[in-house]
Amino acid sequence: RGGGALPLPYEARGNTTIHSLGVIDDRASFHSKTLIFPVGFHSSRSYFDYTCDDWGTDDAGPKCRYDSEIRATDAGKCEFVVTCRSDADNPCVAPSASAAWKMVLQRWNENLERLGRETKSTAISGPEYYGLVAMTPVLEAQPDVLTKCPKFEFTSMRAARAKRVMRKKGDAGSQSAKAKTPRAKKEKKKETTSAVKRRRKRADSSDEDSESEVEVTDSSDDEDEDEVKAKRAKVEVESDASSSSSSSSSSDDDGSDDGSDDDEGASATGGGSDDADMEDSEGAGAGAGA
Repeated sequence: RGGGALPLPYEARGNTTIHSLGVIDDRASFHSKTLIFPVGFHSSRSYFDYTCDDWGTDDAGPKCRYDSEIRATDAGKCEFVVTCRSDADNPCVAPSASAAWKMVLQRWNENLERLGRETKSTAISGPEYYGLVAMTPVLEAQPDVLTKCPKFEFTSMRAARAKRVMRKKGDAGSQSAKAKTPRAKKEKKKETTSAVKRRRKRADSSDEDSESEVEVTDSSDDEDEDEVKAKRAKVEVESDASSSSSSSSSSDDDGSDDGSDDDEGASATGGGSDDADMEDSEGAGAGAGA
């Protein structure tokens, strides 16, 4: 689809006819990142006639042909010229395509005010009305574009540039780039969050088990302490009982000793009577001898 192969005039989209592709200029103002402005580019299209005084019954108003051209100024700057064929001696000249077409819209609204009609607030895209957007694939196919338009990015490169911009803005609407979409990142983050929650839950469960074990240990310790106290009390009772038993047996032994003393006393007394008997018997014997 090179420029030499394009039949002219060429009917482009938007009711625009391309009459000349012009010549690509190597000066900086004759191209941008997305558009090329060849010197001598010429197109035409139909639009409302701002010079008409009699509209009749047509509320939209009559139309006429407008010529859109790109020229170079004496200072070497790019110049956009839009001329109404009904007002050929009064062209709209501006430093950009949109500015030139906005001048056309302004003149049309001024004519509406003069006729007592409602003015229009219509947005206009100069590159679209010029036909430059439609002709970009043809213009970038020219052999000298690479050397004369260093800022220009070919349409095949714009998709990649758009993807980079979308990724930087975090826009998930870049559906063709999808090496790694924001949705995938979100799902991965969700999985990570779930894993963290599961780990925390397991940690809490293990802590609860540990607390239960501590409680059981404490209770068993309490039981052991109670058991020790009971054993000690039992030992003390048995010790008291043993002491009481020892005391009783000692009293009994003392009583038996007292009894033996009585026996000894009795024996001593008994001996005395025997002596008396012996004395009586000796006295009796002596009396008998006398």
